Amino acid sequence: WSAIEFVKGCQGDREVLLAALAGSWQALRYAPPDLRCDEELVLAAVRQCGEALTLAPESLRADAAFIQKAIEIDGRSLHYAEPVLRSNRALLLQAARQSSWAIDCASEELRRDRSFMLEVIAVNPAALRFMPRELRGDADFVLEAAKQDPSLLEHALQELLASGDFALRAVEQNWKALSFLPEESRSDREVMLAAVAQDYKALEFLPSKLFEVNILGRWRYSDDTAEGDGDEDFVVEFFNKAGDASGSSQGHLSVRFLFGGEETAAQCTCQLSGRRVRVEEREAGTLNIYEGELSADGREIQGDLRCEGSGEGNTFEQGASGHFRMQRLDTSVSCLAARDPRDDKEVMLRAVKTDRRALQLASDTLRSDAELLRAAAA
Repeated sequence: WSAIEFVKGCQGDREVLLAALAGSWQALRYAPPDLRCDEELVLAAVRQCGEALTLAPESLRADAAFIQKAIEIDGRSLHYAEPVLRSNRALLLQAARQSSWAIDCASEELRRDRSFMLEVIAVNPAALRFMPRELRGDADFVLEAAKQDPSLLEHALQELLASGDFALRAVEQNWKALSFLPEESRSDREVMLAAVAQDYKALEFLPSKLFEVNILGRWRYSDDTAEGDGDEDFVVEFFNKAGDASGSSQGHLSVRFLFGGEETAAQCTCQLSGRRVRVEEREAGTLNIYEGELSADGREIQGDLRCEGSGEGNTFEQGASGHFRMQRLDTSVSCLAARDPRDDKEVMLRAVKTDRRALQLASDTLRSDAELLRAAAA
């Protein structure tokens, strides 16, 4: 094909040019203007590379019917169409079916249209890689993409993958998501239990240790609001309905705020789901909401606060928001469930009930445990 550059008399010969384009799209550079308007010749170039459209006249690059034909050959062709066509939903969906990269050329308005991007995910989940940051940090959106291919989680924002709540949802949807989660999420015992309940092979992704969610006890409270002076006197205590700080801490918990060692008059409730913590503080027209997440090692709770109602004596003004932090006071309380996860009986028992072959992955001690042996024999 390269000879056409030097054979001037052949550059206007349609058949010669068509033969040259079978070798390289670059041959279109040497075509005279009238042949660059020839749809058949331009499409022959596109078969070599969608970038060939850059050599086509604007009249073709703005022709929706022609661009549709080009997209059928190479989904990346849309990148080289006129901007007005890059806002065409039908063309974008067609291009996305062919190439996940095609969505990168969509107009900013369409790229931020969540409902349209969900349509794109439906035809090509791999397009998640090229989506805006806010969508790659949207839990529901990312899970929709991961339904078809858990490996797409690697394109989600790291802060989302580190969320215990998201990790649990991802693994409940498909245990294979486990291999794409950071170790701090895989170290969550609830996440591992959800994974081995589906397939014992999840044990291959065991972290070096497992932590169990437990927030019972007292925590030092602080926040970054201007009204937060004197935070060192605030303590939050979580306890179960029996009134003590022992036993399971999942679900609904009782909670109280203490200032200077004295319990405040606020009526407080707490909901714990996985590592996600939500506390509501109510008192005489006051409503403060705290939503955060327990760290993987169980030592801190961090998150956001907002004041939705401010009565007399409330620390915050209505509409105020900020970031809060709670630190466990009793450092002797360990959230470590197992230094060697193969020693965690509940995890191994659930895996063995899923598939008896899991028994061979248990620790030496558990391989002789009567309950595990009965489960394997069942």
